[in-house]
Amino acid sequence: MSNIDKRALRDSAESIIGILENIAGFEPSDIDGDTVELRFETEGGFDTGCDVSIVDQCQKAADVVRALLDELEAKDKQIADLKEAFSIALSAAGIDAPAADGKGE
Repeated sequence: MSNIDKRALRDSAESIIGILENIAGFEPSDIDGDTVELRFETEGGFDTGCDVSIVDQCQKAADVVRALLDELEAKDKQIADLKEAFSIALSAAGIDAPAADGKGE
C-alpha cells in the first residue's frame, strides 16, 4: 500500500472514529432510528452539525478495519518472503546462519 493510500486510510479511520465516539456518547434512549444528529463547534467557534446514518458509519468502520487487516496480512507475508529470500541468499553464499526461531518478532 502506498503512503498516499495509508494517509487516506488513516484520514478515513480518524473521521469514522470521531463519528463513532460522538455516537457512543448518546444514551440508548436518545437513538430512535438509523440517523443521529451530531452537533459540534468548529475551531472558529461556529456551532454546526450534521445527521449521520448509524448503518452507514458501521459499514465504513468495517471497511476500514478490513483494509487495515488486509494491510497487516500483506506486511506479514512480505516479511516472511524477505526472510526466506535472505536465508536462500545466505545459503547460496555458503554462510551458515541459524534459524531465527521467531526471535526479534
